[in-house]
Amino acid sequence: MRRILLGLVVAAACAALLPGIGAAAQLAGSEVKIGYLTPLSGYGAGVGSDEQHGVFIARDEINAAGGIGGLPVKIIQYDDASKGEEAINLIKKLALRDKALVIMGPFLSNSVQVAFPAANIVKTAVISSASVAPGIAARNRPWTFRNITTSEHLLEPALIKYLEIHPQVKKVAIIYDNKDFVSKIEAANVFPPLLKKHGVEIIDSVTFVTGDIDFSPQVTRIKQQKPDGIVMAAVYQEGSNLVRELRRQGMNQPILSGIGISSNDFMRLAGAAAEGAINAQPFWAGNPEPRVQKFVAEYRKRTGKQAPNYAASSYDTLYILKQIIETTGVTNKPENLDEDRVKIRDGLATIKDFKGITGNTSMGPDGDAIKEKYVLIVKNGEFTRLK
Repeated sequence: MRRILLGLVVAAACAALLPGIGAAAQLAGSEVKIGYLTPLSGYGAGVGSDEQHGVFIARDEINAAGGIGGLPVKIIQYDDASKGEEAINLIKKLALRDKALVIMGPFLSNSVQVAFPAANIVKTAVISSASVAPGIAARNRPWTFRNITTSEHLLEPALIKYLEIHPQVKKVAIIYDNKDFVSKIEAANVFPPLLKKHGVEIIDSVTFVTGDIDFSPQVTRIKQQKPDGIVMAAVYQEGSNLVRELRRQGMNQPILSGIGISSNDFMRLAGAAAEGAINAQPFWAGNPEPRVQKFVAEYRKRTGKQAPNYAASSYDTLYILKQIIETTGVTNKPENLDEDRVKIRDGLATIKDFKGITGNTSMGPDGDAIKEKYVLIVKNGEFTRLK
């Protein structure tokens, strides 16, 4: 009996020294299933394709280190085709047919706005790592979350720094994409109150739509108003064409941009015209911290690109889910699926000071993450931090 007891003690001690082994006894089955929606077709295909690599890097690292609770992570991925109605159907499919413990995505705010209510129907936590339009998670409590800083919290620090660098800016023109969901909200609901708060007058507001390539009429109109600065709300494709036209017509006013240009493709497409543009993001690829640079190097190895903020947020999201699943009593037993989903939901709601590559992350009461903010300026073709 003494030998048996001694053997059990030794075995337990050895298990505690091996990553994932101690937690493995708490999880049943052969894998941990996590759903994932991102646009791989439709107008959001480019950013969706970029984002997925952040998820895959985290998955591969986690599995190489022993998985979640000793089990490998299985990412069940679907293309939501950049459509909200498709995202609704896929959330239901992941929850009801695939039996995913939790769902990552969707990516686009217009899809998130339409699809988030489905999370409350299927009672499965859904967490987006890219949607930045204000208020969406708050309207769909308690099963919805976003591991990203929303526009209103990012753009004020950017505006403050913009005005510090360019104190001559007293009146601005806003130009924005009236079709893109986030750009429209930023231009209509976020920028105007922030500009007013900081004593800046809006003298004109001009629109275009996603897919436009000729911005000469809009720029000609703005030029006649003689603004001190330009506020732009656009995704990187149209934004790059717009800034080139601004500079072509001799408008050298400083540019403050919304979240949509948060891609290194903006600098690649805009070239020298992008220089000096300011915005804010929840991730800075130039951060010298070793764990950030390890991720940046792996992302570049896999894609040939600089890592965008939403890929970094998605990477952190999977690690956050790992921590929650391993520490909240999730069993991974089919008969306990409903209870496990509640534990994950409650764990997400109480995340505090999670240390990831996007800095410390806590979850606010509205379901949106509270994160560090990086005000960035385009300098020599790269986003550089403004302190």
